[in-house]
Amino acid sequence: MTTFVGIIDRPTTLIIDGYSSAKTINGVMHDIARLMKSICPREVQTFMIKGKQDAIDLLDCTPKGSEGGFFVEVEEVSCASQINEDTDEMECKDGYNYYFCTRVVK
Repeated sequence: MTTFVGIIDRPTTLIIDGYSSAKTINGVMHDIARLMKSICPREVQTFMIKGKQDAIDLLDCTPKGSEGGFFVEVEEVSCASQINEDTDEMECKDGYNYYFCTRVVK
């Protein structure tokens, strides 16, 4: 399950970030795939990986380590948080284990 998902759709890139309640990196990648299904269907299979090593390999797709296509960052966190722009207060939700940010080059 994901929360606080932000999607920025630009002419040449698609940026998706948010929090995942998955217990493993593999689960985070599957959460990203579910988000991609309606936004960028051609990239869904990239994130439907089968094991931990495949997930680790995807994390090597950083701007420095990738030849283009997409970049993935995942960070372990204790909860999901964001600033509510209406009230200017911090909102926190427990039960979310990872923050993720994915950039897909169209």
